[in-house]
Amino acid sequence: VLVIAARREVRLQIRDALRNMGLVTDFVNTVDEALVFCRDGLPHAIVIESVQRGERFAQLREEILAELPEFAFIEIVEEGTVFEMSGFGGSQIARVGRDVIASSLPSALMFELSKTL
Repeated sequence: VLVIAARREVRLQIRDALRNMGLVTDFVNTVDEALVFCRDGLPHAIVIESVQRGERFAQLREEILAELPEFAFIEIVEEGTVFEMSGFGGSQIARVGRDVIASSLPSALMFELSKTL
């Protein structure tokens, strides 16, 4: 799992939430760093802090989806307790609010990863 998050507190929340899942988790601060990381091989999923979304991320996402249409993306949003799986309500990316990272991110990640199997 590749996490794109510049803020230390968000990285810590995500790390703590995923700690017991037995997944290798790598962290980068920017989408540009994620682009470099993905050149060496794609992770199983990308978790991105909402403030990092933009044109560069859209480009990275397009490239990955062209190769792997069911690739798992999860956005960490600022708004409290949001928890949405991809494919519901027309959303193409799962969303988890900052206030429920600990309780909802592991479930969201497992659901998104299960779609790729």
